[in-house]
Amino acid sequence: AIQWLVDQGADVRAREYDGYWKDVGRPADVLDCHRRVLGDLSRDVAGEVDEASVLRGAVVVAPGARVERSQIEGPVIIGTDSLVQGSRIGPDVSIGRGCVLTDTRVTNSIVMDGAAVTTVSGLAGSLVGRGATVASGGRRRSRHLLVAGDDVRIEIAE
Repeated sequence: AIQWLVDQGADVRAREYDGYWKDVGRPADVLDCHRRVLGDLSRDVAGEVDEASVLRGAVVVAPGARVERSQIEGPVIIGTDSLVQGSRIGPDVSIGRGCVLTDTRVTNSIVMDGAAVTTVSGLAGSLVGRGATVASGGRRRSRHLLVAGDDVRIEIAE
């Protein structure tokens, strides 16, 4: 990435950094950093949350996002224009923009923009790429761990 910036003529400078740093070469490392960032989250509900839903702790519901018949346990971020319906989300979950999570349980995971997770009973410690679709294929298990790239479709045979 740095070489690409140099090749593009960007102003690249080195500085000493004394804050938190972690090599994120593995999905578990990305999720460790994710948890650390979410630890500083403050509650901000700008989207729609129906009366049947419960939000606990530091939960961000971005403008245009909707939460229906769901339980959200912070820290959690739900991005703009996303729908969370009939689900249990959190703790330690980030949901990108334009996502749909229906009848699903997700903890300690990142769901990127445009992804859909449907009828999955236990998605934990997972990275779901942009535009990916993850859906149950039948029987329900208690937990799944996925690293799903952009625009992939995964059907979980449970």
